[in-house]
Amino acid sequence: MSEPQLMRVLGLYELKQYKLWFDEKCLGFLDQRKQATMQWLQDPNQSSIDNLNNVRRDTSRYFRNKKEEYRKAKSVDVGAWTGSIRLRTGSRHL
Repeated sequence: MSEPQLMRVLGLYELKQYKLWFDEKCLGFLDQRKQATMQWLQDPNQSSIDNLNNVRRDTSRYFRNKKEEYRKAKSVDVGAWTGSIRLRTGSRHL
């Protein structure tokens, strides 16, 4: 069992599903970013700053890609739905 799953089972995390694209791997990235921030606060040297910047960049990149995947899948669903309405009604414009 991964750490985010374990934390959720123990009741330390409550996974709120406000964002439909958010999953367990996103929780892992958030944990990693939080740990890097705590390390930087405890020992603010150049290596911890570099580590924090790298973790932030990776987290942002993962979230951005995940949101884009979700948007693309959603647009395909909406496109199929509007296409079926056009076929049924026989109209060109909606």
